[in-house]
Amino acid sequence: MTNSINIVINGEPVPQPRPRFARRGKHVTAYDPINSKGYKVLVRVSVRNQYHDEPLTGPLHVELDVYRPIQKSLSKKERAKRLSGAHRPVVKGDIDNYFKAVTDACTGSCG
Repeated sequence: MTNSINIVINGEPVPQPRPRFARRGKHVTAYDPINSKGYKVLVRVSVRNQYHDEPLTGPLHVELDVYRPIQKSLSKKERAKRLSGAHRPVVKGDIDNYFKAVTDACTGSCG
């Protein structure tokens, strides 16, 4: 028996970037850039508002649909192609980085 949970995250998706490092005295610490950190907060809040059952455990099957806005700095011809679906551009941010941003935000803090 498979159960399905659908969570909608309203906002522009942000791929998980490489960690940044900062020297703090004699120590070096890793941190998330501010836009990535903000997106993870948005994901956590969205999940908490939409999922009210017990936290999930064990193996999970996760499907992720990512919708990005069309850039504003395009010609009318190119914009029309993208709106019609005739042209699907390659955008910065691999799908695995979008997936990691969402799943990292949910790990251990959702539910």
